[in-house]
Amino acid sequence: MNIRILCTVGITMVMLAGCGSVTATTPHSSPTPTTHAHKGGSASGQLVAVNATTLTLTGIHGDVPVDYTSKTRVDQLETVPLSAITTGLCVAVFGQWAANASINASRVSVTPAGRCTATHTPQASSSAGATTHRTGAAVGTVTAVTPTSLTLRASSGAVVSVSIPTTVQVTKITTATSSTLQVNQCILAVGPVAPSGTVQAKTLTITLPNTAGTCTTTRVRYHRKSRTASP
Repeated sequence: MNIRILCTVGITMVMLAGCGSVTATTPHSSPTPTTHAHKGGSASGQLVAVNATTLTLTGIHGDVPVDYTSKTRVDQLETVPLSAITTGLCVAVFGQWAANASINASRVSVTPAGRCTATHTPQASSSAGATTHRTGAAVGTVTAVTPTSLTLRASSGAVVSVSIPTTVQVTKITTATSSTLQVNQCILAVGPVAPSGTVQAKTLTITLPNTAGTCTTTRVRYHRKSRTASP
């Protein structure tokens, strides 16, 4: 089964999920304005200051400045019961893939319908006759639901079976506005990163505290870069 790779939902979802998990990593050398323009990045932490165009996230790695505009999309993540998932909704699932391309969910999130367009369903790999299960994600429309399982149909038409343990946390991504941003919230900022290290946010997501009750914090992470001039 080949289904297009999940991007936005990793990153944003992750927390959300946005494009894979966000880790506390930094490039080995600092970018310079004359050689590189970083096209994508992310940072997360506790919101300690906010005004109409800028905000500051802080955590164990220090402060990260973030710029945003009226075009920046603001989302909010909230916990919902499993019963909130019904047929016809768009759902993103993260977990471990089995050899039959079903997934054992570790996280489930209801997402806005317009974001039901990208999925990633890696096949389990085999080595010396043994099957290695791999983690991954899938996004699709719910076609069937029980108290312990879901069936998703991806935009490609592929069908994915999902097993849901009773311990899985279910969340929902809702559309918010910049007026929702408040000091002490946990925030994930995603967007291009200026040479100064400022994240120019395309999306801001109000996320949930981690299991310790604090905000998950990361340094600025560059997702990719493109050369704009010769050194």
